[in-house]
Amino acid sequence: MAHIISHTEILNVDAADAWMCCKHSDKVLPDLLPEFFAKTEILEGDGGPGTLRVLHFGPAIPQAGAAKERLDTVDDATMTLSYTVVEGDPRYVNVTGVVSFASTGEKQTKATWTSKYDVVGEAGPPEHVKNITALMFKTFEKAVQSKKTATHTETLDASPDAIWSAVKQENAILPKALPHLFESCTFAKGNGEVGSIRISKMGPAIPDAGELVEQVDVFDDAEKKVGYTVLKGDPRFKYVTAVVQYAPGPTAGTTTATWNATFVPVEENGVLDSKFVVAVWKARRGWGRCAKLTHSLTHTHTQSQSAWPGRRGSSRNLGFVFGGAAGAPGLCGGVTVTQRERTTIDSINQSNNQSTTPPPPPLLCSALLSSAPF
Repeated sequence: MAHIISHTEILNVDAADAWMCCKHSDKVLPDLLPEFFAKTEILEGDGGPGTLRVLHFGPAIPQAGAAKERLDTVDDATMTLSYTVVEGDPRYVNVTGVVSFASTGEKQTKATWTSKYDVVGEAGPPEHVKNITALMFKTFEKAVQSKKTATHTETLDASPDAIWSAVKQENAILPKALPHLFESCTFAKGNGEVGSIRISKMGPAIPDAGELVEQVDVFDDAEKKVGYTVLKGDPRFKYVTAVVQYAPGPTAGTTTATWNATFVPVEENGVLDSKFVVAVWKARRGWGRCAKLTHSLTHTHTQSQSAWPGRRGSSRNLGFVFGGAAGAPGLCGGVTVTQRERTTIDSINQSNNQSTTPPPPPLLCSALLSSAPF
């Protein structure tokens, strides 16, 4: 006959925050409770259903050794996680458990753990597991209460649609636009939707960073909003999660970008700087600008095919596209061209005047991205 043991704790934090700590307990617990949880080893999976992990217990419970668990469900909607113990304390078999979080008020959460098990021999109830669970819940509360926040807002001179289009293509954009920061960006799971895992290999400007591993938590096309959790990254932080949103800016064709992050630093006075995020925003802005320029270039070429045999006034000369002589300031689709971009464009014009074929739009995009003042 199966036995049941349970524990309930009231935590003075928001349920969503406690749930996020539970989902990422493989990082939170060894950091804050190393005497009980030495480390968590992921054998298979990415933290979702089917993940196989080993909990290595610390010196406070030397008799426990390690326990291998399989995650059966990880439900964000109900903030519930269920698991099966594959290998563990030999006194208990057929062990399953459910952990859930429910809001009971502002910054108040009911955390519940329930486990079913069979006993081998004369073993009594696993009260030590119940006590560890109570400690784990209070650790989640402590982690949330010690978290810090960071925010940054900036106006970008490209439309929200253009910026959002760049967000969807940034695995290709970032290594080209910011090669000193990003060597490569690839999805290890998914393709950008919620639950996707992205691995970014850092560039030479961050030589000791290695890889940045992020999980997509939010991806909202209608609101142009994306949220992520850093699974592996800067060792100065135990936990980082953020939401970025792109809204219409103060004037037509501009975007107000807002970044809100929550983090737990290793050092008490640690801060999370927004410079990295701003650099990425400017890369997206550069892509948005070049997308508009490319559209204008293509449109002008369509309207002016008869002018193509390499003459300076033809649409192949980008000075014409911008509505001014080569080297002069101009506009394209409402986008002001900076002097730095202008210089790059003029060099393209000079090269193009040696040919009778129009420059491909990707060449223009690459030039603008590489010349954008990041």
